[in-house]
Amino acid sequence: MAIPYSKQQSTISAKTYREVYLSQVKKKNKFNAKTSTYKDKKYDSKLECKYAQELDFRIDAGEVIKWEKQVKLDLTVNGVHICFYYCEL
Repeated sequence: MAIPYSKQQSTISAKTYREVYLSQVKKKNKFNAKTSTYKDKKYDSKLECKYAQELDFRIDAGEVIKWEKQVKLDLTVNGVHICFYYCEL
């Protein structure tokens, strides 16, 4: 995509910057983690995927009854909903 910029123009609009430059930049993970897939579920890192496999092996061995990838908890104080918290593996 050509950049709409001329020699007379010293700045570009924020909207143009977002459309042109940020769309070309691939967002990098903060910890350089690589996403992985296991049993048709996407995991944010290889370590998280490996841990899910280990939990499945423990289910087969009878050490664990069941596990859930993310659990949604409703945080409420004095009857007032504050937010939802998602527990990770």
